[in-house]
Amino acid sequence: MPRVNGLTLIRQLRYVNARTKVIVFSRYREVGYVRDAFAAGARGYVLKQSSFEELRKAIDAVMRGEHHLDAAQGPPLLPPGIGPLLSDRELDVLRRSALGHANQEIADSLTIALKTVEAHKSHAMKKLGLGSRRDVIRYAALQGWFDNV
Repeated sequence: MPRVNGLTLIRQLRYVNARTKVIVFSRYREVGYVRDAFAAGARGYVLKQSSFEELRKAIDAVMRGEHHLDAAQGPPLLPPGIGPLLSDRELDVLRRSALGHANQEIADSLTIALKTVEAHKSHAMKKLGLGSRRDVIRYAALQGWFDNV
């Protein structure tokens, strides 16, 4: 892309609309590129040399709210720094919580039950190994969630 770096573009797209789902289509298979793409907000990473079927799997997974890493990258574990995979809703609830929103406020704004908010938050915290609100806030800071607040 001649005018903008791919990582910058991912961040800009996600800034404009946090619900935008981005799949990176790249020739680079180095862990650093993959980690940076996911850290910027990509939901999938597919190698250009992979089959159309792999790209289709990525699109399907990302549309279901999951992450996808090209099978050619090796084991299905994500590179260090990306962390466990959260659904879009778990991520949204955890972000809102980290930003100081009360569970009831989150439930009202998402038009879901309070128990559903609590379940999403609990599942996200368990997947990330977070045990307290302080852990959630620390995680949010490391992820850069407060950068544009």
